[in-house]
Amino acid sequence: MTNHLNSVLFEGIVSDKPDFNGNSTLFSLVNHMFTENNGKKTEHFTSLPVFVEGDLAEPAFSQLKMGMTVRCVGKLLKVTEEPGKTKVVIIAQHIEYKSDSMKSKGEVIENN
Repeated sequence: MTNHLNSVLFEGIVSDKPDFNGNSTLFSLVNHMFTENNGKKTEHFTSLPVFVEGDLAEPAFSQLKMGMTVRCVGKLLKVTEEPGKTKVVIIAQHIEYKSDSMKSKGEVIENN
């Protein structure tokens, strides 16, 4: 049996107020990227929901703020599929708080 690597690194800005339900936190990250092709600059936006559970859920909820830059490592999970569309969510395993209240501390929390 083959066991493929299923981890992603996604960095972006927290775009909404995190939601905590007692044992999990849900928030969205928006990635803003610029590319240039033949002198033409293009903006790209990607938004992904991030689901945090276990020991990482409560600390994430208390630290996350709208507008904060966050780096998230996790696995992708397909949650719904419509004709021609697939929706995925990141199941967070590691979160780095890159700015705002964590800027000087560089705190890292991992979910094992």
